[in-house]
Amino acid sequence: MPTKTRWAVTEGGRPADAAKGVRFLRMEDGAAMFEVRSGAYRFGVDTVLDGLGEAEDAAGELRDLVADLDAPGAPTASEQARQVQTSVNAAWTTYAADGAQSTDEHVDRARARLGDVVRSRTAVASFGWSGRRR
Repeated sequence: MPTKTRWAVTEGGRPADAAKGVRFLRMEDGAAMFEVRSGAYRFGVDTVLDGLGEAEDAAGELRDLVADLDAPGAPTASEQARQVQTSVNAAWTTYAADGAQSTDEHVDRARARLGDVVRSRTAVASFGWSGRRR
């Protein structure tokens, strides 16, 4: 399926990964490659899901990063990670209930919160602290 990310691909109007008989394999030459069992499918592309999926991935990466922190300020970073995840969860819930129109606000909030964390992390790194346990 031609798309920038796997997240944009839908089957029957929902994320393709959630469809029975559909499994994401890889991205290849600007297309999401899926394995499907025999059956009837209706694939499409949803740009809101694309942004939402990227936010979900970023929130997961942030959770992993924060889990490794062991320094003053870690609770603040943990709270920021929870806020990003809360925004992503709200976006998924809104998308499931209302569709794409009302989801953009939640996706934008998650991305903004993630940007705040990245900027904080960059500032900490500029002072020579890696944030990793020794």
